[in-house]
Amino acid sequence: MVSGGMKLAVVVAVAAASIATSGRSARADLPGPTKAKHYMASFVQAFAPCTAANDTTTGAIALPACHPALPVDPECTFDMGGRGTGSALVLPPDGTNPQDVSLRGRLVGLSAGCEGETLCVSATIVVSTVGCSSGDTDGCTMSTLTDFPIGTGDNGCGVVQDGKVKLRTTVNTAFGAEVLNSNTVIQIRGVGVRRVSSVNSPAPSASSFESGLLTR
Repeated sequence: MVSGGMKLAVVVAVAAASIATSGRSARADLPGPTKAKHYMASFVQAFAPCTAANDTTTGAIALPACHPALPVDPECTFDMGGRGTGSALVLPPDGTNPQDVSLRGRLVGLSAGCEGETLCVSATIVVSTVGCSSGDTDGCTMSTLTDFPIGTGDNGCGVVQDGKVKLRTTVNTAFGAEVLNSNTVIQIRGVGVRRVSSVNSPAPSASSFESGLLTR
């Protein structure tokens, strides 16, 4: 889990990069599509990664695997019929409000082991920006933030009630600072929902739910 000091360091670094960008009159834009303003995801149960294969998958291609499949959080899961969705939307500058990214999530049909527990948004992301202390017009790319806690307190976190939870925040709200400049590429490697409380059982060390797909 990323420490508070690390999170503060990231905030300061990105905020400083934004200030540096505003003071430069000439720069190159990062390559990209005309529009990439909306991200949507479904959540699935997260399983522990396979580190020492003792099995293989069946089918046309046999791939190394580990058995049994172990949920990261066996106590807080989806019940049958449960589901979760999440989205991110770029918010353009509006009057005195700077550019921001809205983050929303909703999970329903959660098991009894989730009841009363606090769930928060996390993400694995890579950020490239033209706001760099080096002044390099080709920009710079930050180190990968793995399972990085976006939600804190009442922002991006929620308490499960009746098997349901809503998660709402924005990037600027979560970091407590204006962190985006006009040319930032956010590569989303994964979005998760982490349990941070231990009401019914000890909180796991990684996200209980991850963005993904499910086949039946």
